[in-house]
Amino acid sequence: MKTWTWLKKTAWTVVILSCLCCACEELPSTDIVEVLSESVSPDGSFIATHFRCTGGGAAGYVYENVQLHKPHQDLDPRDCLMGKHAT
Repeated sequence: MKTWTWLKKTAWTVVILSCLCCACEELPSTDIVEVLSESVSPDGSFIATHFRCTGGGAAGYVYENVQLHKPHQDLDPRDCLMGKHAT
């Protein structure tokens, strides 16, 4: 009987750990990114990209932001400061 209890506990532990590993794995992004404008710095060392990002399915989201990046770097809509900025 002890073996059966141990086997059930071990099986549940494996199932729970497997679910946690699958849940923590980064899924491919479903974001739709629309570049609204780009401006290159005078010396060409930086690009300012103004973009709109939408996604999220049924509980969707929309945000606009500006990212400053080097010319050889790809635009990463998640790698920027988020929030509303007053002028």
